[in-house]
Amino acid sequence: MTRSAAPEPGRPAGRPATGTATVRTNGATRSSNGPGNGYGPGNGYGPGNGNGPGNGNGNGPAGGPPPPDPFAPPPPKPWYRRSTAIGAAALLVIAGVAVVADLPRHSTTADHVATIATEIKAINTDVHPCTYAVTEAFQLYRQVTGGQMTATNRARVPGYLRDDQSACSFTDQSVVNLGTFTLPQTAAGQQLAGVVKSVLVWETSDGVGAIDDIQSLVTNPQDASARADLATREQRLAADRAAAEQAMARVNAALGGAHVRPPNLPRLPTPPA
Repeated sequence: MTRSAAPEPGRPAGRPATGTATVRTNGATRSSNGPGNGYGPGNGYGPGNGNGPGNGNGNGPAGGPPPPDPFAPPPPKPWYRRSTAIGAAALLVIAGVAVVADLPRHSTTADHVATIATEIKAINTDVHPCTYAVTEAFQLYRQVTGGQMTATNRARVPGYLRDDQSACSFTDQSVVNLGTFTLPQTAAGQQLAGVVKSVLVWETSDGVGAIDDIQSLVTNPQDASARADLATREQRLAADRAAAEQAMARVNAALGGAHVRPPNLPRLPTPPA
């Protein structure tokens, strides 16, 4: 057994000197202090320094594991905790939801009825400028021929009628919209073609023709040809309206007996003889 060095003069017993003293622990000789500053290898705190496995307690075997390096890179994360994997999984979930949302579904009769009702609303929007114009033209004609206008107001009538005629011709965007109407690809949608055709004839043929006759009669009340043609146009306007209603009845039959209202084509007053 190796003895420790004697204490320096003036140092209390049991306190080691500043020099190096050796001790034997479990049969191994180690340095109790070691070179350096008391914290690195060989200094009583690290591996193989006289105090056990790298922790300075003096009871374990020499050569313990080294302390962890605080500057070492962290170990790689498991694949399921990596941000790239999580992001990819999220994208797959979102894509799956989109695919499910885009899957076709069976349309019910109620769906078809709602679609046709929406289309009729669009037709009414497109035909409204012309229905207003034709109604106004007939009213102006009755007021002029009935002597219900002052000279000043009568002088404005030709300009009003020109505007009315334009509202029923293909120079108006509403008429163009109706002429390029897209039909639903259903049995009821195909029957809707008859409705659109009747409305177009009402406004672009007979509506425009009636307004043209009224323009001639306002300028020359004795124009017999214009008066006869106006009577014919008024009858045709009524026939066009009836044709649209009959076509709408076929649409409703294709919808299983629904009751979607036909387009709003007015009942016009019979012009004076």
